[in-house]
Amino acid sequence: MRAEIRAAEPGDLGELIEMGRAFFEHSGSEAFTTFDEPSFTATLIAVTSGVSGGVLLVAEAAGQIVGMAACVVFPFYANVQTLIGQEIFWWVKPEHRKGVGGDLLDELEAEAKRKGAKVFIGANLSGEQNAAFARLYRRRGYVPGENTHLRIFAS
Repeated sequence: MRAEIRAAEPGDLGELIEMGRAFFEHSGSEAFTTFDEPSFTATLIAVTSGVSGGVLLVAEAAGQIVGMAACVVFPFYANVQTLIGQEIFWWVKPEHRKGVGGDLLDELEAEAKRKGAKVFIGANLSGEQNAAFARLYRRRGYVPGENTHLRIFAS
């Protein structure tokens, strides 16, 4: 089933929070923090407010939100005339991933480009899906950039 990709609306907030919680639980971030609903809500509001140059999209199928994706657009540190789009989260409910994830990413990239981005940075979580995401990004024309590494400080 194809999904409609559209800008998130205030009425989507409850479903977006639940998907944000699901993404968080899948992300491994619980190794260093907990999911804080007010913080995630503030992030959603900041991304949609335009302050961050952000974009927040949802995928809707049969009247249900089945996916979400967000990015920010910001000046590159070495040349502020060059804008960078960076995905901050991209989540589709597992039973809807065939096709919907790619459609969401297509539109997220297009929105970043409309906002002036010359480069788009996509990310994926480390682990069992790492090779699959690397193949997906390569097929879409991405090239490897930086790798990030986490160090969790003891309390």
